[in-house]
Amino acid sequence: MGRWIADARRFYACGDMDEERIAQLEKLGMIWSHYDVAWEESLAAARGWAKENGHLLAPTNVRDCKSFGVTPDHGGCIDDQ
Repeated sequence: MGRWIADARRFYACGDMDEERIAQLEKLGMIWSHYDVAWEESLAAARGWAKENGHLLAPTNVRDCKSFGVTPDHGGCIDDQ
């Protein structure tokens, strides 16, 4: 499944996918760029941090990613262990 979705994303990005297939995938909730989703999630976490702390000088040795609204599965968490 993962390979098929990666292929679909590649065809879409190259403009090689017809509109009907695009519509079918979008009806299922297709996320065309997981990098864009990760960016938006991390940006939301940064906004939350800045709102709570008045700045965006977050520590670089985060151990509890969830407390910052970031999950380590998309590289948003740094752990200096």
